[in-house]
Amino acid sequence: MKRLLAVTLSIVLVFAAAWVAHPHRARAQNAPQGLTMGTTVNANVYGGQTYFYLLISGGNVTTFNIVNQNASGTSFPFNPGTITVVFQQDSSGSRTVGWGTMFATAVIPTVLVTANKYTICTFEYDSVSQLWYSTTAATVVHN
Repeated sequence: MKRLLAVTLSIVLVFAAAWVAHPHRARAQNAPQGLTMGTTVNANVYGGQTYFYLLISGGNVTTFNIVNQNASGTSFPFNPGTITVVFQQDSSGSRTVGWGTMFATAVIPTVLVTANKYTICTFEYDSVSQLWYSTTAATVVHN
């Protein structure tokens, strides 16, 4: 009986040591999808994209939208989820962002207009109201 217990304990210790020594991989986050600057900018969440980056350069964004379209342009309903969008002002700054109708107006974030500054916005989709809600009442500034 003591021998069986000793063997069992040895096996457990070997597996525990291997588990501790083995590097654990973190869940990979998708790389940021760069958005093309224009008066209307569409962040496409089709295919699971959840992180977007836009350098606001040369003008204002009149309408920022989130779309869910495949390569042929066919639209699909949104799945509940969270996305992050990073806006960066160019060296001139003072560029503004207008929001599309799919955003809840109660908590639309303000994009900072200071030159070379970043504003990080996080949105969550509500399938009941069919609107994107900002989960950050204030913008987060980096740089």
